[in-house]
Order: sequence, then C-alpha cells, then structure tokens
Amino acid sequence: MFKSGWDWLILMATFYVAVVVPYNASFLNSERPSVIMDVLVEALFFIGKFIRILFQFSTYIVVIIPCTNKITVN
Repeated sequence: MFKSGWDWLILMATFYVAVVVPYNASFLNSERPSVIMDVLVEALFFIGKFIRILFQFSTYIVVIIPCTNKITVN
C-alpha cells in the first residue's frame, strides 16, 4: 500500500515539474511563492531515490531483493 501511494505521489510530482516549473521559469519572476513548492518537490525526488537505493535491488533475472545486506554488498 505504501509503494502504490508513493508511486502516485511521485507521478503527481513529475507532472508538476513537467508543467509548472517551465511555466514559472518562463513567465514569472524569481520572487514567486512557488519556489518553496519547487524545492519540496525536488526534495521528494531525492528522498525517493534514496529509498529505492536502500530498499530495492533487482538481479539480472529481475527478482526484487528487499534484504539491505545484499543490496549494500552489490
């Protein structure tokens, strides 16, 4: 359940970055209130990458290995 919710959150953040960030960069000045939201979305992506690196590793046979000891060794 957490993974599907996390995936939806990342999908919404991706749409935000694809639409809102270029619009703000093109038409608005640098003193806009959405800068905080932009930073939060980027932090969300960073946290997502960190979570995926720590808790998931797939082998060549595409088997997901959730054991962190095997992930850190590889």
